[in-house]
Amino acid sequence: MYIISLWFLFFILFWIKIDVPICFGENCEFVGFPELIRKNDVPVVSLLLLFVGAFLYLNFNHDVETGAPITPKRITKIENINSETLSFLASYIIPLACLDMDKSRSLLLLFLLLILIGWIYVRTNLFYTNPTLAIMGFKVYKIDTANSVGLIVISKQSLVVNDWILPRKVNEGIYFAKKRNHDAT
Repeated sequence: MYIISLWFLFFILFWIKIDVPICFGENCEFVGFPELIRKNDVPVVSLLLLFVGAFLYLNFNHDVETGAPITPKRITKIENINSETLSFLASYIIPLACLDMDKSRSLLLLFLLLILIGWIYVRTNLFYTNPTLAIMGFKVYKIDTANSVGLIVISKQSLVVNDWILPRKVNEGIYFAKKRNHDAT
């Protein structure tokens, strides 16, 4: 989930740092892949992490779409908490993209900050504050059910009070959920 949340950062870093020599005329020749990769170490790593994020997103989306084989739960109280996603984007992603990547110190700082933010992100269970998932249509809710209070639910569907959901536990108090079909018993 953390890699998926950094998709925008990787995308921004790729476009800011990409350096592909463009030449027109008779004396132009391709510099070669080794030189191209050497000049584009940050964009290559960013592109690789974009592909890893895409794979992880597809896996995540599959998990959400399948729901869970456990007993459905009826929502008794609901609060939309999507706004927490914007604070993650504004607080972490945008400032990191503005580092001067032409300095080796900045690259080391970026690496250390990503590790620190990731550690905090996972330790505090805030992985649901994910700007990429918000763009992809996921919604985050805090819900109560008959047996539980304050559950965090990530769903592609809009949820309301009295909806039945099929939750799949991710972590303590955090679930992926799919709305149960109306025909289901």
